[in-house]
Amino acid sequence: MCGSNAPWHPDEPETEPPWAPEHCPAPVMCTWPRGSGPALRVRMAGRWWLAAVELSAVYPDGRTVHHVQTLLAGHSGTYHRTYRWPPPGKLRIGSPPAAPPRRL
Repeated sequence: MCGSNAPWHPDEPETEPPWAPEHCPAPVMCTWPRGSGPALRVRMAGRWWLAAVELSAVYPDGRTVHHVQTLLAGHSGTYHRTYRWPPPGKLRIGSPPAAPPRRL
């Protein structure tokens, strides 16, 4: 899975696979200046965690995915995941962006 550097937990939303040209046309990618992007609350390991959105991708079929990173208390390192929006009850809006996105 794209960005997965830790074991997936059944309580966590399903991650999205990385984009590949053979799957569909390329998505439109947007990012934010460092520290000014939105955040999501992600259900992981039985708790809600704040996850910074690093990049969002909107596919031609209308799907939106968010590449996020989070730190889990009691775990070492930063965890990276890619989730589809909107999810069924395992992601919530954490905070709005402080700056407009820029298209890559």
